[in-house]
Amino acid sequence: MEVAQLYNPIYLLIVTLFSIQVYGKYNKRVNPILGMQKRNLDGECLILMFFMILFIGLRPVSGRYFGDMANYVASYHAFYENVPFIFNPLTENPLWDNWWALWGSLCLGTETFFLLSAAVYFVCTYIACRKWFPNDTFIVYLFFLAAFSTFSYTTNGCKAGNAAALFLVAMAYRDKLYVCIPFLLLSLGIHHSMKLPIVAFILASLYKNPKMYLAVWGMCVLISLAHITWFQNLFAQISADNGDTHGANYLLGSDANGWGGKSGFRFDFVLYSAMPIWVGYYAIYKKKIKSASYSFILNTYTILNSVWMLCMYAEFTNRIAYLSWFIYPFVLIYPLICENWGEQKYRTLSKIMLLHLGFTLFMQIIYY
Repeated sequence: MEVAQLYNPIYLLIVTLFSIQVYGKYNKRVNPILGMQKRNLDGECLILMFFMILFIGLRPVSGRYFGDMANYVASYHAFYENVPFIFNPLTENPLWDNWWALWGSLCLGTETFFLLSAAVYFVCTYIACRKWFPNDTFIVYLFFLAAFSTFSYTTNGCKAGNAAALFLVAMAYRDKLYVCIPFLLLSLGIHHSMKLPIVAFILASLYKNPKMYLAVWGMCVLISLAHITWFQNLFAQISADNGDTHGANYLLGSDANGWGGKSGFRFDFVLYSAMPIWVGYYAIYKKKIKSASYSFILNTYTILNSVWMLCMYAEFTNRIAYLSWFIYPFVLIYPLICENWGEQKYRTLSKIMLLHLGFTLFMQIIYY
């Protein structure tokens, strides 16, 4: 058995053990944790964050279990190692590509590069959790770690994962434009796919009615169920016209390289994506929660997930879904923590945390 094969089970085991511990604390309380108990949880969160950086960042090279990681290593040795660095602003992902080239020119090695990449991923998401949820950072961080796509996008699609982590910081600091705008630009420089989240960010900032976005999401589900691919072809054409050949290929390409992705109407993905939508519907229509911050997070997620619904029949549908899924843990948990959900909200929160983790464990058993 390869060491790389053990990484996902070990990762999920660690997240599960910490989740059970935090569940015990939250399931017993009505009021927020204060004083020493909260400080202890903050310390444990930092320990877990640094452990994940080292555990994921120092993983062995494996194309079989970590996908694109092997391609990164091969390109490093073939094109960048010992090659004089020349900044190229015309690459598809200017920040990532030039960062990679500079690293190779200095012969710093792929091991340190992946360690730094893991640090960007886990530290940036911690910063977002800390900003959004200063009193409940640890349980939110566990939500993030337990999300269905988190492990994959720090071991396989680490370029997209790093871009998403930077984007989360921009979302969390939306009230401070001198922080927000640089992080939006950094995320776009890391991965070109961040164009769509940035558009959703701007749209959600300008038009703030969550009821309209929820209704549009419902219509997009019906369009996808009817197997209407006109929008998918339209988005592919827009991507191609703007020079984004990778985006067009994701929408129109076939699994010619044996990537193994499943296309078609994904009931499992729809069910997974619908949970924050259902919570949003309940929060807005039943609990009458009116929060500009929550509406912004929910609207951004809903816009991005609606686009995925219209592109569900693409061969690489999971990569398009990730453009909304990286926000998933935060939009799911926000109203439960930050709004008036009731005196039992912490117990409800702890139970949803275990259900959220349980779904990820179930999907791992089914598909892996």
